[in-house]
Amino acid sequence: MDKINSNDLLVKILSFLPTKDAVTTSVLSKRWKSLWMWVPNLEYDDHTTKPSNRGRQRLRRFIKRTLPLHRAPILESLCLKLSALPSQPEDIKQLVEAAVSLCVREISIAYYTYRIRSKNTTLPICLFTSKSLVSLTLNLNCTVVFDVPRFACLPSLKSLHLQDVRYTDESFRPLGDSHTVCFPSLKSLYLIDVIFFDKESLGLLLANCPDLEDLAMVRHGDYDNLGFVSIVVPSLKNLLLYIDSECSSHGVEIVTPSLEYIKLEDHCNHHFLIENMPELEEAEIHADILDDSEKFLGPFSSVKRLTLRLNLKRTEAKNVAALFFNQLESLKIYSCSPYWSILLLRLLKGSPKLKVLDLYNDTIALSFKAPLVCWDQLTYVPECLLTRLETFTWTSLQQSKEARDVVAYIKKNSCRLKPETVDGTWCFLGCMYPCIIRGDEVIEI
Repeated sequence: MDKINSNDLLVKILSFLPTKDAVTTSVLSKRWKSLWMWVPNLEYDDHTTKPSNRGRQRLRRFIKRTLPLHRAPILESLCLKLSALPSQPEDIKQLVEAAVSLCVREISIAYYTYRIRSKNTTLPICLFTSKSLVSLTLNLNCTVVFDVPRFACLPSLKSLHLQDVRYTDESFRPLGDSHTVCFPSLKSLYLIDVIFFDKESLGLLLANCPDLEDLAMVRHGDYDNLGFVSIVVPSLKNLLLYIDSECSSHGVEIVTPSLEYIKLEDHCNHHFLIENMPELEEAEIHADILDDSEKFLGPFSSVKRLTLRLNLKRTEAKNVAALFFNQLESLKIYSCSPYWSILLLRLLKGSPKLKVLDLYNDTIALSFKAPLVCWDQLTYVPECLLTRLETFTWTSLQQSKEARDVVAYIKKNSCRLKPETVDGTWCFLGCMYPCIIRGDEVIEI
């Protein structure tokens, strides 16, 4: 085989193997000894070594010794998964420096520490001037010190993923200074449990991403130093925002006129300031609404596919009457509020192009309230039922009068409803059973 295959072909074959297996081929012959060092993708995980500090120490020394000597003209990717013992934060700086010197395109580093207080990790200057870096993922679970030069620019960086990264001093401040940093090509930004230096850091960071299209932000606990969250990104197309119940309630501002998709999940009763999103295609909203429901939902009026899990007060459910979703084609509603049926009726009236309706019951919310809409006495029929609705499903269907009345009303007044689509799932004692909705009856299969 040594005589038949060229080195390029052998390197290509090795590139399909895990790095650990590629390295073991070095014992085959003298020709194979350093062949693996031309492989453009490297992945090291000290959890795959022997579960002892001695085995992990050997891996650590091996990486530090061989990475600077790697021979691939361009290192496509470097993935490191290291434990705090025996690896140390200063090791990360050395490995990043070595990778950048090899014109690395993708860096992914996960650093697992079981200490409450771990040492600081310093990221080297060369990282912030790399012209080749396209993707950077850091899951460090420790304090990061950014050794940022006077002017930093990553012209090729398109994806930045930060998770469990803490900035406890002003070292992060330069990343939000328009005079010292630039991410001209960044398309995707993921901020998962990131602790910022102060409340202005997020806004300054976003301001230096002129072409940002995807933003995901997850906040757990009240320790990220942000308070009021301001997301002002004219170019943004996709937004995921999750805020848990322990975050402080200082409000959220969203100004994203080019947005096409949003998933918003708020468990902290935030006040929202949201500007109109005329390009919106799909929205998933899970929130307790303290604001006026018309004011909150108004910016979503151009959406085509909408999922709502809203805990509304009765007055707020009624306020939806003034809203019109003229482009809405698919609607999914979770009945987490006792006033879900008021919301449903208002949305049916304001959505003339609705084709697909999916209901999902929350059994807790429905178990203590009498029906608030007399579906069996309604004489008004929304336009969408007469001309558009084709599909109707109900997941976790309950054997209640309100459920039967809703089913009967929709079936009776929907002129274009496909019979085979009137289907559902019945919930009994926490178990899910398939069922067929026939007339005003729910028949278990």
